[in-house]
Amino acid sequence: MEQIEELDQLLQPFFKKNLKITQYTTKKLTAAGENYGSLMLQVEMKLKDDNDPSTERNLNLVAKMCPPNEFIKKMFNTAVTFKKEMEFYKIIIPTFKSLQIEQGVPEIMDCIPECYGARISLDPKSDVVDDNAAILLENLKLQGFQIMDRIKGLDLETTKLLIKDLAVFHAFSVAVKLLKPDVFKNKLLPHLQKICMYDNLSEKAQQHIIDNIINTAAANQECIPHLSKVKKGLLECWDNMRNLLEPREPYATITHNDFWVNNAMIKLEENKPIKSKMVDFQLIEYGSPADDIIFLLFSSVRKEVLDMHYDNLIKLYYELFIKTLKSLKCDVTPFTYALFEEEINTSAKSFQFLHIMIMLKPIFMPKGAAKEIHELTEEEMLKNNRISDEYRQKVPEMVLQFAKRSWI
Repeated sequence: MEQIEELDQLLQPFFKKNLKITQYTTKKLTAAGENYGSLMLQVEMKLKDDNDPSTERNLNLVAKMCPPNEFIKKMFNTAVTFKKEMEFYKIIIPTFKSLQIEQGVPEIMDCIPECYGARISLDPKSDVVDDNAAILLENLKLQGFQIMDRIKGLDLETTKLLIKDLAVFHAFSVAVKLLKPDVFKNKLLPHLQKICMYDNLSEKAQQHIIDNIINTAAANQECIPHLSKVKKGLLECWDNMRNLLEPREPYATITHNDFWVNNAMIKLEENKPIKSKMVDFQLIEYGSPADDIIFLLFSSVRKEVLDMHYDNLIKLYYELFIKTLKSLKCDVTPFTYALFEEEINTSAKSFQFLHIMIMLKPIFMPKGAAKEIHELTEEEMLKNNRISDEYRQKVPEMVLQFAKRSWI
């Protein structure tokens, strides 16, 4: 059993004064390959009230902790990203809730899990993330939420549900920026610094990734005329990532930056999606809403859904984004659809092509082939012996999708 030091202290903001933990157990929540950026534990607790010792209650939560692997800590920049996620739950979400109350609107953002406590260290004065860092969240699995099949991808109805989540989430961020600019600048923006993902990989590893993508695409005859554009697009995206391009107004917002099938939990009723929750906010930054939209659609949505409904999904997002801003009493005049389309095109070209192509390999890794988090190394991550048939099919699909839209 993994130990969580001073669990009582971590839960103190949630506890009533006399509530105590009498017993707790932990077990791993995710299978190998489902979450590399952190260690996820299911925590089952028994609680007693000192004023009424005969009464005992259970509390089941999820503990998110630092990965027990130095390579992963370096790759995910855990010293920064864990702190980002803690601040998301402790500062950003309460700011959203306050705005909602002030504007007198009913609850319109219920896609974020409840947080029961968070810390970066046992030392309350420390500003350094250590191995006792932890975030406690509600256990969504016990409420009937589940992760969809990453190999099959998302169907139309689930995609529409997640597009709604993104539109509302992004609109809340923009509303704080418009209505409370000082709060946004001084309270939220300091936690939204950009991170150069994948830059901790060696030059050899970066070249290996690009060569692997090009070679996989080249196996499809339809992709061969596009190979020079694929290489050019990947290299330009990598340069843009290193140069940390400034976000564009007026659409610039808080972005999730890693919103794919495994970072969304879906509740089904009679096999139909009725509610969703966004999870894993360690990469939040101030950027383009289009980054989240493009990454979700092209990393996680089934090909037939994209082929038939892409334009309608983009319009659905825009309509819900504008509707949410209006409900929060914001001026929507600057937010034209033409500018929104520019965001989509710029995002796809500037970074998301690389982002998606890199992530396709872990997304479509054969189930059961992934290494445990403590076993992962750069060499292990780059091995080609775990490439699936679905990956070999998906890479050419993405090349053709991006070429068709003149994004490469």
